Amino acid sequence: MNTSSHMRDESLSKECVNLLNNTLKTMTKRNLKQELCYYTYTDMERGEDIENIHYPALIGLLGELIDRVEALERELEYQKEYAMEQNERYG
Repeated sequence: MNTSSHMRDESLSKECVNLLNNTLKTMTKRNLKQELCYYTYTDMERGEDIENIHYPALIGLLGELIDRVEALERELEYQKEYAMEQNERYG
């Protein structure tokens, strides 16, 4: 493999890893309990804690995660195609 094409492949890999890391950092900085309207209360009749979330907010969050995963999958597919082109071109 040509050294310059290998360096370009590594650069694409680093970009993909950086994109994933930035996505995870963005997700972990969020207050998911607040976004999901999570709360607990004590049921006085049964004497147990009841947990509750806002399900439409959960569905929205899952939709956002799916969109991000799909974007990463497209980026990975692009990277694979690029690597195959470079292998064909420079052998």
